[in-house]
Amino acid sequence: MNDRATVAAATGAPPGSKLNGRGMMQTGRGGRPCITGGPLPLDGGLPLGDEPSNPLGQLRDAIQTGMPAGVLDIARPNGADCAFMADLLNQVDVAALAAFAAWNTAGNSIGTVVATLAAANAALKSGMLGRSARPLDALCQFLFERLVDDWLYQSVVRSEVNSSFASVPGVNLHNLEQPGRYEKVNNMVREKLGRLARDLYAQFFSGRPVPLGSSWAGADDAHRLRMPATWPDTSRVSLEVRLPWERTFEVQIRVSW
Repeated sequence: MNDRATVAAATGAPPGSKLNGRGMMQTGRGGRPCITGGPLPLDGGLPLGDEPSNPLGQLRDAIQTGMPAGVLDIARPNGADCAFMADLLNQVDVAALAAFAAWNTAGNSIGTVVATLAAANAALKSGMLGRSARPLDALCQFLFERLVDDWLYQSVVRSEVNSSFASVPGVNLHNLEQPGRYEKVNNMVREKLGRLARDLYAQFFSGRPVPLGSSWAGADDAHRLRMPATWPDTSRVSLEVRLPWERTFEVQIRVSW
């Protein structure tokens, strides 16, 4: 990894207030993105603008150079910090990121972001992203999968599903082997997470430009994208959501187009 790959890390967020986490993605008052309908606080706390103390302002600067830029959220284990995610969506074009991770342990998340940025950096320097659409598609798909998994599932949907079934007799969310239990829980996960993921994509990704490599600082023309790249329209995107095992701890997300 060299200095052409940038990571903005979230190590904590100020106490939020009253925006809540469940249901449809919406844009709140003042243009703030929020999720409404549930108990999770999603209000942000980082300053707006380009103050030096604002890491998201530094992240925007990095994105504008065209270098691979990623977000590492290690404020808490097993999921993204919801207050930070509200700030990220409000202040940064997330469709322009090359990497994101906020899953399980800090070590897992760090490894994911570093490896993804290293791969993006190598692809840019070799000219691979300019020769074929497939590497860029894979990078974009993985970014969106991580946002859906690490934030929307691990920090929002999983707790809602667990709460919904916590008092149901005979349901063990760590072992859904009982007949019909897996199907019922899996269907709820698919419905809730699928709706949130589609709304997230429609509002923040569909048709947005992918600037990675377009003005990469220090790269010559051979290392730049040969044609403008954009995220596909929502109608072209296929999303698969399922519990890979008979428990709710992890989810499987597959995005394709």
